[in-house]
Amino acid sequence: MQEKMDEFTAWCLGHEQQKAQDWWWNKLGYPWYIPALCCHFSKIPSADWDVRPTNTNNKEQSHQATNCATSIHIPLAEAIDSAFEYDKQIAWELQLALENLDRADHIYKEVTNIEFKLAAALEEKKIAIENVNQL
Repeated sequence: MQEKMDEFTAWCLGHEQQKAQDWWWNKLGYPWYIPALCCHFSKIPSADWDVRPTNTNNKEQSHQATNCATSIHIPLAEAIDSAFEYDKQIAWELQLALENLDRADHIYKEVTNIEFKLAAALEEKKIAIENVNQL
């Protein structure tokens, strides 16, 4: 894969348009840039990469939600107070989500443990039946 990147780098830097060359030189100054765009150069596990959002719509929506909740075109002090209250609300919602996630994780572990015990019990029963059939 590095060979392909080297080819692309050579193509960009040898491009007839100075803007293309400048664009690539700019990207080379940020070592995180290419790994953020290309999974082959990223340290993010492929399972995580595959489920990540492919756009920033959720971030744009959160920006819009903040504007709706805190207003725009208001005096600075009022905006700070409003944003603080909104941030406290979001922090509370995140804390609640984390607590629910902890509960869900606990339930998942309990269910997995029960499934494991059931599988072991079924295996023991299967062996017992085989032993009986061999008599």
